[in-house]
Amino acid sequence: MLPGSFASMLQNIVGGEYGVNPALIFNEGWMLRLLLYNHHKGVQCFPFPRDTKSRWFSEAQLPTVFKARHRGDPLAEKRTQIDGAFGHIKIKKRSKAWLLLDEGATCFNVLEAKMLSPLSAGLRNSPDYDQAARTVACMARTIEASRIRVSDMDDLGFYVIAPRRQIVRGVYADNLKPLSIKGKVEARIEAYRGDDEAYERLLVWKKMYFEPVLNRIQLRSISWEDTIERMAIISPEKAAIKEFYKNCLRYSR
Repeated sequence: MLPGSFASMLQNIVGGEYGVNPALIFNEGWMLRLLLYNHHKGVQCFPFPRDTKSRWFSEAQLPTVFKARHRGDPLAEKRTQIDGAFGHIKIKKRSKAWLLLDEGATCFNVLEAKMLSPLSAGLRNSPDYDQAARTVACMARTIEASRIRVSDMDDLGFYVIAPRRQIVRGVYADNLKPLSIKGKVEARIEAYRGDDEAYERLLVWKKMYFEPVLNRIQLRSISWEDTIERMAIISPEKAAIKEFYKNCLRYSR
């Protein structure tokens, strides 16, 4: 089934007598899936390349370097769930959602999809460690866990995709500044200073993985509108997805 007809089918379900809450269908998650599917099939939507080795996943999880040292560790965090990923990626064996990179991977892009909301704030134990800092840190940990050298990554990016009006207002600009992300991750590491072993391990990770990733990664916000416009001018999918996006804005909270 073509994604255009799929988008139309979803709209017909909501419009029919099925008792479906429109917000369950018309949201950033489904919108991102439609665009990632198109991009994977060769309809250029996003500002990163694709090849025969590329895959995409939605609602995957990235491993964290700040895992629990013991039961009830007050500084620990869970794996980070992401809206979408595209590149030379796979799901870890015997795992439902834990994302890793393929052997020899050179492409790894993570997308956070928003309609009207900002990026999420920090954790209870680290209130300034926001969604952008956490995601970039977890991308660095994913590369480490996959045994890939950061220097081998040709295409590495974290993108917030949101309505153009949100981007123009600068809703995400401060979060995506490299210095902001660097400072928040460093502060997160400093919280471990009382544990010599953990602190030293994190300093090594920072030098070997986090800082090289931050020096190489693309940090950008891109609008849904621009993403749709990148699609071919004559495309049955484009019209359906554009209409789907209008409904996403309509039912966003």
